[in-house]
Amino acid sequence: MQFRPGEVYGRYRILSEQVAEGLCGPVYQAEVQKDDGSAAIVALKVLTNKRSIVEQYFLNEERLLKRAEHPFLIRYVHSSMRDKPYLLSTEFIDAIDPKEIAKQKAPQWALSIAEQIGSALDYLHTQHPDAPVIHRDIKPANILISKASQQAILIDLSVALHPHVIFEDDRAMGTPPYMPPEQYIFEETPASDLYALAVSTCEFLNGTGLPKFSYPKLKGDSDAEIAEWKTQARKLVQKQADTIRKRLARYPQTAEVLCKATSFDTDQRYTSCGEFVAVLRSALLADGANIGTPLEMPSTRNQTWISVGAIAAVVAIALIILFFVTGSPASGSETDTSSPVRSALAPTSTLPPAPDSGSGSIAPVATVTLAPAPLSGLAPTSTLPPNLAPTSTLPPAATAAPQTQRVTITSTREIFRKSPSDEALNLLGRKYLPYGEQLIVLTGPQRVKGEQWYQVQRVSDGTVGWVRSTSFK
Repeated sequence: MQFRPGEVYGRYRILSEQVAEGLCGPVYQAEVQKDDGSAAIVALKVLTNKRSIVEQYFLNEERLLKRAEHPFLIRYVHSSMRDKPYLLSTEFIDAIDPKEIAKQKAPQWALSIAEQIGSALDYLHTQHPDAPVIHRDIKPANILISKASQQAILIDLSVALHPHVIFEDDRAMGTPPYMPPEQYIFEETPASDLYALAVSTCEFLNGTGLPKFSYPKLKGDSDAEIAEWKTQARKLVQKQADTIRKRLARYPQTAEVLCKATSFDTDQRYTSCGEFVAVLRSALLADGANIGTPLEMPSTRNQTWISVGAIAAVVAIALIILFFVTGSPASGSETDTSSPVRSALAPTSTLPPAPDSGSGSIAPVATVTLAPAPLSGLAPTSTLPPNLAPTSTLPPAATAAPQTQRVTITSTREIFRKSPSDEALNLLGRKYLPYGEQLIVLTGPQRVKGEQWYQVQRVSDGTVGWVRSTSFK
């Protein structure tokens, strides 16, 4: 479906030709009539891509960003999920390409962007209604620099992980070299976003991105194979640290801050983006960087509302482990706010290419399960699927049973199993439990082949299964 300037579609009046083409479909500048009678100029994203996984990323983003509110996240304005094509509109920002900012190699720009995007990330990690929300694709192309306010705005939460989403056929999402090593093996934490922010900050200081390097191929998913992969990957991260020190030789203390923020071990990084930014500021001052001068916008030709790299280019991704999750597509409704909360724009283009329609075969597609988490004073969206029914095939309960308690998943590689065993065929819907998932301990521990197992129930949908004791706290 294509719109033309002057056409009216529902409550939208199209103002321009297509301004960009994203993975989900075209993006237009449009005017939307809001429920209170006022009008707003928006970037209108139209979902025309029929691939199931793209639709589910679209719905995931709509949920997250409609519920968000932060000054450095793109502002949500309106969405229509009742009839297809689905529509999502956000504030229209006249932005400068971040690559032009990077060319200045200006420490005041690097610090300002790190402060603002870091603030948005800390909000997603700890204060968003679905927290912790892990963005998974922080990079300069997903940062808009407003010409009017000189503020940095974070976009694109389509592939973000949080406790209320499970993707089928999920892959190691992200964009090298911003993508941290743990993201290749589904062990993302909020510290993964900090790593990517630090790599982006290095780019704004140095003018060019760090060189991409290829992690070793993961041979399997056993503990021994994962450990061997980590040994090899650690050497590459150490090599990257040497590159950071070389490229930022004029800012030696700042280089050490960035090396710590990009440590291989997540617990060796800073505890939050806010802490990272505070130490970064002190290091830049100690290195004699001029961070007190006013920000200057580069002189370039007019840019669109979003950088081309964030909306149109297909970038390389790491495809590591494929797994399937049962789920059902969401049905939606049309929503609007008079006091807009925050949203993001087009989904990242870090997805595998669509299958060739002429090949005669269809590649596996993916769905996502969004478990409702009502927030006081906020009506739950109707774009979410129903809760999953508890499984009816459960093993006998363990004999020992501690007092009922809630625990939180701290690994993104923990599989939800039918019984206390790590055998490959013993999977409950082949679900990886998302980082931050809340579980109720029912029985356990039960020791099987040297590992402690607990029978648990997911708070999000009531499903009962087994997990290892090392996967939660």
